[in-house]
Amino acid sequence: MSRKDPNAPRQNRSGYTFFFAEQRAKLKSTEPDKNREISKMIGDLWNRLPEDKKSPYQERGLQDKERYKREMREYRERIRFNGEQADGANLPQTCLQLGRNDNITKDDVCNTA
Repeated sequence: MSRKDPNAPRQNRSGYTFFFAEQRAKLKSTEPDKNREISKMIGDLWNRLPEDKKSPYQERGLQDKERYKREMREYRERIRFNGEQADGANLPQTCLQLGRNDNITKDDVCNTA
């Protein structure tokens, strides 16, 4: 399992997650101890919400998706040109060529020099 680069852009949010956050803030103040019930209520609200009421949230989700794509493009370019590693260090990386039946772990394959 790989670690997430702390410099990577934050994942985009869907329209539902914008709606969820807004509704949760409202409902949490009235029902502070009912997290599971609040989540179910918000899901039901979303499912019953007419499309014209969902569209502002979905539009925000699309805008956030575009933000994420733009930031990922910039992030990949920065990595490619600067050789940044996950921890922000600029280290060259060397890798071995492997045959099909080599019993070598991933840690043996790529090491930063």
